[in-house]
Amino acid sequence: MIDYKRSKYKSKLAFHVRRLQRLPLELLLRTLVRWGPMKSYEPGYTVIIACNYTLRTILDTVLQLIVRQDTDNLKELMIAFELTEAQLPESFRREIKERYPSLPITFITYTPMQSFWARAIDWPWLYSWMSWCKGIARCRTRYVLIHDFDALPIRRDFYEERYRLINELGPTFLGVSPYLSNGIVAEDGFASTWELMIDIQAIRARFRPIEIFNRIGRLDDRLVEFDTFLYAEWKVGSTLMLPVEQPADLVHLGQVISQHVQVLNGRQKVAECLLFIPYMMYVAGSGEAMRRTTGALEAGKWPMIEYFGKPVEMSRLDRELADWMALLAEQVERTLAGEVRPEAREYFSAIRNFADSHQPAVISSR
Repeated sequence: MIDYKRSKYKSKLAFHVRRLQRLPLELLLRTLVRWGPMKSYEPGYTVIIACNYTLRTILDTVLQLIVRQDTDNLKELMIAFELTEAQLPESFRREIKERYPSLPITFITYTPMQSFWARAIDWPWLYSWMSWCKGIARCRTRYVLIHDFDALPIRRDFYEERYRLINELGPTFLGVSPYLSNGIVAEDGFASTWELMIDIQAIRARFRPIEIFNRIGRLDDRLVEFDTFLYAEWKVGSTLMLPVEQPADLVHLGQVISQHVQVLNGRQKVAECLLFIPYMMYVAGSGEAMRRTTGALEAGKWPMIEYFGKPVEMSRLDRELADWMALLAEQVERTLAGEVRPEAREYFSAIRNFADSHQPAVISSR
C-alpha cells in the first residue's frame, strides 16, 4: 500500500502523469552522453565542478579555496561548462590556468548537440547531470568527487580525507549529508550529491548515464523522485555517510545555483538562497552585484527585490537563514581575508534587516 503522506506524489494519477511528462526528456538524454566500463585506472582522485557560464565569475571564488587544499593525490580538476569548445573563450581558460598553475585543471565542454538541448531545456539538474557524466566518462581515476559550484572547502585536508576514507572503508558512495526531499527519508540512507565521492569503476560497469539522471519511481511504500545518482545509490546499496562540520570544514548553503538559473529562466519566482551569489562575486573581485543587491534590499518593499534585473520574491527569507548566510560568509572572509571586510558586513546586515521586516511564509521546498 502506498503511503501518500510520505510520498512526493499524492495520488497515482499525479505520479503517472509526471512519469509520462518526463519520458520524452529521458528518451532524448539517453542518446546524448555515453560511457563504457572502466578497464583500468590511475591512482588518486578527480574533482568535477559543474559550472554555469553566466556565473563564471564565481569560479575564481571556488578556486581560491581549492588552491588552499592539500592535493597530493588530486590527479585532475575538471571544470565543466555548458558551452561548446568553440564557445568557451580561450582567453578565459588561459587566465584561469595562469592564475592557478598548481591545480591540474582540465576544461570540459559540451558537443554542439549537447549544448543546444541543455540550453533549450535550461534545467539546472540537467546541466549538472550532463557535466558530471561527461567528466566521469573521460576520468582516469577510480574515485571522483562531485563538487557543487557553490561549495567552498575550508579545512585543508577535506579532499584528501575523503579519498583516504573511501579507500579504507570501501563504499561505492561516500557522502557528507543525507538526502531528504522528494519523498526520500533519512532511513533510506541516501547521500546528497554535493561533495559526494564515488567509485566510478563500479558505476560505469553497472549503469548507463541516463540511469544516473533524475528518475520518478516507487521506493518501498512511497512514490518518489530520485535525484541525480540516488537511483544508483538505491540499487547498489553501498552508501556511507560521514558528515562534515559547517562552516569549519566546508561552506555550502545549497540551492544557490539552481535558484539563480530558475529565476533567470522565469520558472521560479520565490528564491532566497541566491542572495549568496553577489557575495561570491565580491570574493572573486567583482563587487558591483553585491553593492547593487545591497541597495535593492534597502530600497525593496517586502517581499520583492530586484535581482539581476528580475523581480524576485523573498517570502522564505527569515532571520535564521539570514544569520546562517552571514555565518558562512564570515568563515570565508576569515579564511581568505583574515577578517570580515566592511562591504561584506554591510551586505549581510542588509539581508538581516530585510528578513526582520516581515513574518516569513511557509512554503514547501522542491
